[in-house]
Amino acid sequence: AEAEQRLPGVFFLSEESPFWNDLDDVFTPDLAESQDPNAWRSGDGLLVFLSDSEGAPLGLVSMDEPIEGRRPTDDDLRLVRAVCSHAEQALESARRAEAAAENQRILSLLLGASPALSACATTGELMSMAGEIVVPHLGFERFAAYLVADETLTLSATRGWDDTASLSMTLSVSAVESLLRPDRGQTRRSHCSWP
Repeated sequence: AEAEQRLPGVFFLSEESPFWNDLDDVFTPDLAESQDPNAWRSGDGLLVFLSDSEGAPLGLVSMDEPIEGRRPTDDDLRLVRAVCSHAEQALESARRAEAAAENQRILSLLLGASPALSACATTGELMSMAGEIVVPHLGFERFAAYLVADETLTLSATRGWDDTASLSMTLSVSAVESLLRPDRGQTRRSHCSWP
């Protein structure tokens, strides 16, 4: 649909557009036929893809059946783009505020847990306490802690597992190190481009 992008992220798609062929569920209103070449057709659509400042997707705005019954002019599209730019800023600000609040919650949790972690008498007790913090307060369902002895990791604490039989009691340090290579890392957010 790149050829149908009238402004950045703004797509006017006529009823003849091949874009519609790739969508399974498309609402098509029942509109009266018109001889006016600028009349809005029942298969037309106006889509605006919302992205954050880094280009990651935020959402999609779909518009149909304009009150005037006409296809949008360039001025109409510029107005739609301006309104959607404000929506993008608001959505991104809301995401940042949500992330900041979550970071603050986690920081408060860790600061509150720090004295209890420092007071643990044994490594096993420390691992068990860490599991209580991770599940569910940090958003994880399961926790397994392994401690190193020589070249072997031995299971020392778990939390959230109904059955620990699926966990290995020991792991090879070298095998785990190969899984932690930098080239195997993944970022938290994936970036994708719109059509």
